[in-house]
Amino acid sequence: MRERDSELDELFSDPQDLEVVHLLRSARPAAPPLDPHFRSYLRGKLIAEARRTLPARPRRPWFGIAPMPAMAAVAATFVLVLGYELYQRGQAPAAPAPIRVTAQVDRTNAAPAEPIRLQFSGAVDRTAVEESIVIQPATQYTTRWEGQTLVVIPLHQLAASTTYTVALLPAPASTPHPSATAAPAPTPAPTPVVVRFVTAPAPPPPVTPPAFASANITFIGDSRLADAGTFGVATWTGDGQIMATRPALNGRPSARPSASSTPSGTPAATAPAAAPVTGKAMDLWLMSPSGKFVRPLATDVLYPAAAPQDGTVAFWHPAGDRYALMETTTGDLAGQANQLAIVTGPPSAPPVWLGADRIAYVDAGQLHVVDLLGNPVPLAAPIPVSGAAAPSLDGHRLAVQTPAGAAVYDLTSGRSTALPEGATAFSWSPKGDLAFAVQNPTGSALFVLGATELKPHAVASSAAGELWSNFNWSPDAVSLLFTSRSGSPASGTSSVALLVDAAGSTPRPFGGRPYETLQWSPDGRLVLLTRRDETGQAALWVATLKVGTLSDVERAQQEALAVVKTFMDARLANDSATASQQLSAAGTAAYQQAGLALLSPGSPRFERWYPVTVQLIDKDSFLIGVRIVQARDKVETGFYEEHLTVARHDQTFLIDGVQPSAPVSLSAGGPAVVSVEVRQEGAGQRILVHFDSDLAVDTVNQTAIVIRDGNDVPQHVLDLSYDQQTHLVTLRTKLAPGSYKLVVTTSLQDVNGKSLAQDYSAPLVITG
Repeated sequence: MRERDSELDELFSDPQDLEVVHLLRSARPAAPPLDPHFRSYLRGKLIAEARRTLPARPRRPWFGIAPMPAMAAVAATFVLVLGYELYQRGQAPAAPAPIRVTAQVDRTNAAPAEPIRLQFSGAVDRTAVEESIVIQPATQYTTRWEGQTLVVIPLHQLAASTTYTVALLPAPASTPHPSATAAPAPTPAPTPVVVRFVTAPAPPPPVTPPAFASANITFIGDSRLADAGTFGVATWTGDGQIMATRPALNGRPSARPSASSTPSGTPAATAPAAAPVTGKAMDLWLMSPSGKFVRPLATDVLYPAAAPQDGTVAFWHPAGDRYALMETTTGDLAGQANQLAIVTGPPSAPPVWLGADRIAYVDAGQLHVVDLLGNPVPLAAPIPVSGAAAPSLDGHRLAVQTPAGAAVYDLTSGRSTALPEGATAFSWSPKGDLAFAVQNPTGSALFVLGATELKPHAVASSAAGELWSNFNWSPDAVSLLFTSRSGSPASGTSSVALLVDAAGSTPRPFGGRPYETLQWSPDGRLVLLTRRDETGQAALWVATLKVGTLSDVERAQQEALAVVKTFMDARLANDSATASQQLSAAGTAAYQQAGLALLSPGSPRFERWYPVTVQLIDKDSFLIGVRIVQARDKVETGFYEEHLTVARHDQTFLIDGVQPSAPVSLSAGGPAVVSVEVRQEGAGQRILVHFDSDLAVDTVNQTAIVIRDGNDVPQHVLDLSYDQQTHLVTLRTKLAPGSYKLVVTTSLQDVNGKSLAQDYSAPLVITG
């Protein structure tokens, strides 16, 4: 008889279902055996689909809780003292014993990507505890155990300035069977364990995007993220987090199976800042910008390579005496990985993303391309590869070292353009410009081949004996970071970082430290880099940048925000005099006409506030929306918004007007808008709407999110997209200057099927 399958037995508990399962298990397939990697992939897919579609089983009791004393909070730690009873299948309950549950999370300033840790002082039924977790707002998550500590790990970044609740809701303990001689005693519902925390606020968006010309960049400082030997490669993800490999831990995390079956990955934009890759398989993790390994993504990974966007990663995975090319996404909750190709020899380089839907790899000196289903994609002409290969971000062109020399291939037409002899260190800008170095006996020269140019042009040259490499473009394709190393053996292995304008300038030092690899963050405010420590191994660092001096508009925005902060802080502190000083005569009249109280009315009272939107009206006035969260007995019950017109009066800003919104109750649950940004892009705009929940993708559409003009007429939206990683909906529009409003309707739902509590509306100001 074949061995029983615990996963199938758990999914199909009905006797008739089990009978069919056992018949299928005992049947012998007539077809030849499948490839083991496809078998594990198919099994993972079927199990994940069954878990998604089968009715949820009642939660198992994990402990019954005696009356709970008051919660004590010291700094960032909650301690709950509980009485409990531990239940196991087929056994009588153990005697109640006290247990301490310590929840470690910053109560008022939690990092959006940090896990929530619940430490149990005694043994509990781990499966039952995991089944009892409820997170609000709706958040997809995974879990792992570290000893007696349950680590709850959100699969996406949490929304900024949002109160989250993590509750353990154990089911009541089982009562005796009705055939028992004694009448069953009623079982009281256990008291839930509840942890509440508020995520850190997001910085207000800049009204005018800064330029990254090297003359405008100032190095502020750096901090160490990971010690040498604790990571392999590291690179930015598209949402500003970090994907990093690390040596396998003792005991694999249960949240993610091995890469050969069902791992998950995460995205990045360009080549990684990395220690030298040794070819040893490691585990792939998501790391926060503060240097914490947040959650595992895949195991036994070689050479991960992230797509330029949309949360997809490819990597090599050892498979016996062969190597499998795998692809996965962070949005796949079941952790599925697709096997796309198999090679016999060990790979020496990462796979290469061609846009977001094709992956290239080298096998036996030839370039091969597959789509995300593993289907071969024919090339217009064969491409032999003898060294580095780097694709443009759109995937249409490829810079590659071939046995005949370096060249750029047009992957659509098959035509190639030869590059100067010795070309290396390829790097493509977001605009399609190619930077590379040409090494010669006297030093290095930096060349740039423009997106529309036929021949490259020289940008800068090194001093004699200097070797340039590791080029990395700024997000706006204006400047380049790179490293310079002396070719003299007497200089050792130390290198320095340099910064240069791609239009042509003299390179200048960056940071003044011996950095080796550099990569700009997607927003251009940070640089991920490596630096050798006293052992000679590379440690991971992050540098902070200040981009240029503030423009007149940026200085005005800071002054206006400072007035709003003084105004709102005074209201929360019941300081009527200070709050009134921030109002002009028109502002005072506007509050009186709207019937708004400056100070907290009582119960519910003002608990906290944060900015929702900052929009430029003109160089001397802004529309700043603030959300006022209300609470009873420190438990938040609802919120409303005030959209303030802040204008310059002589040398200072004052609040001239207010547009209040309808109050929203938090008791109904469902998703909520966190912030709204308007970004002017040429003749059009991008309107960014941030939510606090993981949204149901099929409800995110132009019926649920609408832009209306002053006459309530819906406006045409060119494109609407949703980024699940960041809870961000982006609307691309081309609106004429004027006043509009953004409307989010109750047809929008979160992943739990809960709708928006009520229609949400926010004013939009479109300037020229």
